[in-house]
Amino acid sequence: MKMRPDQLRLVDKKMEYEIARFIKIIGKDRWKRSIEKYEAQVRSSSVIFYKDYLLHRNPLLEPVMEFNNLIAKKKSVRKHNTDSLMKLLSIAFIINRVYDYVNTKGKRKIKGILSTDDISSLLFEMQVVTHYLMNGYEVIFNDIEDINENGYSYDLLVRSDREELEVECKRKDINSGRKIKSDSFSRFADAILRDLHVFPEDCFISVSIEGDFTSNVDKIRDIAELIRGKVIDMQSEFTLEGGISVTLKALPRTIEGISDEEFKIFIQNEHLEAAYLTASREGSRAVVLQVESETANRKLQSIYDSLKTASKQLTGKRPAMIACYIEGVVGNDEWSILRNESGLRNMTYKFFESKNRSHIKKVIYSGDPTILGTSGLSTLISHSLAWTNRNFDRSL
Repeated sequence: MKMRPDQLRLVDKKMEYEIARFIKIIGKDRWKRSIEKYEAQVRSSSVIFYKDYLLHRNPLLEPVMEFNNLIAKKKSVRKHNTDSLMKLLSIAFIINRVYDYVNTKGKRKIKGILSTDDISSLLFEMQVVTHYLMNGYEVIFNDIEDINENGYSYDLLVRSDREELEVECKRKDINSGRKIKSDSFSRFADAILRDLHVFPEDCFISVSIEGDFTSNVDKIRDIAELIRGKVIDMQSEFTLEGGISVTLKALPRTIEGISDEEFKIFIQNEHLEAAYLTASREGSRAVVLQVESETANRKLQSIYDSLKTASKQLTGKRPAMIACYIEGVVGNDEWSILRNESGLRNMTYKFFESKNRSHIKKVIYSGDPTILGTSGLSTLISHSLAWTNRNFDRSL
């Protein structure tokens, strides 16, 4: 698959056509079922953090709903364009063209992924594809089209006049190596951070859990209610069954009247590594919630294991690159922290030490994509970090 620069431009006039084509891949009825399931899960106004979790897994649900509503009301999609619809258009544009290009097996795989609750791995691969197409490369979809090269099943083969490169895409979901899963935390946060007016003062709730946290929805709700009751009674320190310890402290008065951006900075300064942290403000009341596991997380080890798996899917006969999507990392601030964190850098260079990996040119880490501008496929971007293999075999 190769596209000329003029073929990569989004055309506003074709906005409705492009999105309708994309929806047609799995059909209106399948999208309707996915949307109905999502709406049933977030029906309550108190479901905020779990809603974010669901939209992280499939960020196209609400844009498709918005598009369908405009069509049902016979309104112009172009005239009622929003950032949300531009996000949908940008993704639909590239998936439509990949879907048209790939073989029957590839079409079946794309349909299968779009029909699930979690499409983030497909979106990441399309982001990588977009990058190479925009830079004039030809892209061959080895994995999607089920092309097996002597037992090796890397994702993409990209070619230009200058080089030929094998690309393996890996996604580390937000739960990788964590003892507390994000869906459980989001339900827990919703259960605690509601009706903040009943809390007697602004407070910081720190929850420490021995080992894994329950995924049972009823148990999560019960634990949250117990904690809420004790926090409302202003108990500064207490323990619950199951190895749960809670510490409560008042937030400093200096946060009163500060902007949301200043409040965000305050929260980040309080953040413990490997812990979930979030906050909510309701009127003049603010509550910060932090949840950590006393059992060490294995995030770096989990990423390292993925790199080793990726290296085994490459032939070793060509230069190669591994693109690793670390879910849940958004924005330049968080990447600045990772850039200065020696753990990720040292782990990557340790991975490069093996002579069996001298064909791997670099590893690129990417976070959650954001939308910037409206000038074509370049709208889909994300912050990233890259480290080059010092032992790379340039003779390949």
